Amino acid sequence: MNRSHVGLLACPGCAGSLSIRTADDGHSEPVVEGALECNGCSMVYPIRGGVPRFVPPENYAAGFGFQWNRHAKTQYDSFNGTRISEARFFSQTRWPREMTGETVLEVGSGGGRFTEQIASTGATVVSLEYSAAVEANHASNGHLPNVLIVKGDGPIRSIPDLVAFIRANPQKGNFSSAGSGTSS
Repeated sequence: MNRSHVGLLACPGCAGSLSIRTADDGHSEPVVEGALECNGCSMVYPIRGGVPRFVPPENYAAGFGFQWNRHAKTQYDSFNGTRISEARFFSQTRWPREMTGETVLEVGSGGGRFTEQIASTGATVVSLEYSAAVEANHASNGHLPNVLIVKGDGPIRSIPDLVAFIRANPQKGNFSSAGSGTSS
């Protein structure tokens, strides 16, 4: 985790700001091992392997994590020599290929095949994954300076939650999915 990315995160419990704690008193970059401490409620969240971890290591999504760690790069264009993920991502999202200065929250990043595509635009990517697939994503994309990979969960748990959030925060909502569906 790059120290400069700490401002992109907040305490899941109270939404307070977080501070990085490391054994070397804040000199290592990137942070591989350490903790995030909430400045509001004093909760502490571990940073292990360069990934901030806001949820338990094992959870109902363990099967997804197993799948993406076992076949970590299968769908990566940079690994398989195709442009399938790139074509799908940009045609489905209709996002520009240059997004420097923007911040994108990628929820449910899996093994990170689309993290790679978003990062290529120059945007800062906060990639959130609930399962152990976060390890595969971090192994492939964690070295990129504009990518923050987080093992966590979010408050939006359903389509009605998403619609309510966008209605309440129209300036913050720009939703796109490279998932199932049609473009017509």
